[in-house]
Amino acid sequence: MSEPDFELLLRQAVEAARWAPSSHNCQPWRVTVLPGASENERLLRLSLDQGRRLTALESLDLEMALSVGLFLGLLVTALQRLDLACEWALCDANDPSPDGEILAIVTVRRATAQIFGGADLDSFVDLGRRRRTCRTPFAPDPPSTEALAALSARRWPGTLTGAALEICTETDPKTLESLAKLTARYAALDFTHLRAWSETYRHLRFGEPGDEDVTDGIFIDSLLGPLTPFKRQLLRFALAPLVMQALRPFGVPSRMADALAGLVAAGPGLLCCSLPEERPRRQDLLQAGARLAEIWLNAQAAGLALHPVSVLLQHEAPRRELQRLLCLSGRPVFVARFGLTLPNPSISPRRAVDAILHIT
Repeated sequence: MSEPDFELLLRQAVEAARWAPSSHNCQPWRVTVLPGASENERLLRLSLDQGRRLTALESLDLEMALSVGLFLGLLVTALQRLDLACEWALCDANDPSPDGEILAIVTVRRATAQIFGGADLDSFVDLGRRRRTCRTPFAPDPPSTEALAALSARRWPGTLTGAALEICTETDPKTLESLAKLTARYAALDFTHLRAWSETYRHLRFGEPGDEDVTDGIFIDSLLGPLTPFKRQLLRFALAPLVMQALRPFGVPSRMADALAGLVAAGPGLLCCSLPEERPRRQDLLQAGARLAEIWLNAQAAGLALHPVSVLLQHEAPRRELQRLLCLSGRPVFVARFGLTLPNPSISPRRAVDAILHIT
C-alpha cells in the first residue's frame, strides 16, 4: 500500500486546525507550504494574515497572536496524529513576508511521531468540531471537581504550550458578583467605541445560520438565540455603528452591557489566564494560545463550554481592575465564563482549507 500523498496529509491537518477559535471568528491565519531539505520534508510558514487581523484597539494585537497560537496548537497536534514528525520555531515580531507577519515555521517530516494527548485523529477532529463558544446561559449545576481539574490538565508537550501561562478559576459567588459589576461598568465600551464596534459589526452575520457561503464572523443567532428573518434584518439596522451611537443617550448600550454582566453573575465560574510580562513577547503569546487550545479541548471533553469576556481585557481600566480583583501578578490575556454546556446547535462558520493552505 502506497504512502498517503504529503499534500493530502497537510490538508487533513489544516482541516483539524481550522476549527480553532479566534477573536470575532476572524480566523487570521495563513499557512504557506515550502519545499524542505528532502522529498520527505516540508516547511509550513504560519503567518498572521494582514487582511484578516483586527486593528481597532491596540490590545487586539495581543489577541491576534493568541488566535494564531490556538491554530498552531491544533495544527501541530493534528500533524502528530498523522504520523508526521514536527519541529517548530516561533518567530519574533515584525518578521514580514508577502503573506503577512510570519509567526512560526513548522518543519514536517515523514517519520514516526510521538503522539501526545491520548486520542486518534478522528476523535481529535471530532472534538475540535464539536467545540463551541457558548454565549447563552450555562446549565445551573456547578461543574464537578473532576471537570475543574480536567480543565487545566497538561497533555501536550511543554515546548508547544510553554510554562508561562498562569491559570485561575474563580467560582466564589461574591467574587463573581464583583466581576459582574465590573462587566456592567465597562462592557458598554464594546458598543460605544465607534471604531471598535464598527470592526465588530463587520464580523456579524445576519443571514440564516449554517449558510455555506458565510466563512467567518459570528451569526447573530449565536449571540441572541434563534431569530426570525425579520428580526435579523431589524437587528442589522439597529446594531449599525452610527445607530448605536445615536442610541447612547437612551441607554441601549448600557442595557446590553447589563445582559452580559448578568451572565457573568450567574456563573458558575470564570477562567482567567495571565502572562508574567506586561508586554508579552510574540513567542510567549503563541505558546499561550497553544495552551488555550489544549484547555478549550479539555473543557469540551469534560462537558464544559467557554465564553470569552474580552471587553475586560481590551481596555486598560477594566483590565487593571480585573488584575486587582483576582490578585493577579501578571497581565491577564484571556478571561471567559465557563460552565456545563446546554444543547447548543449553533456553529461558527469556517474558511475552507484551500483558503488557508497555500502550496508553492
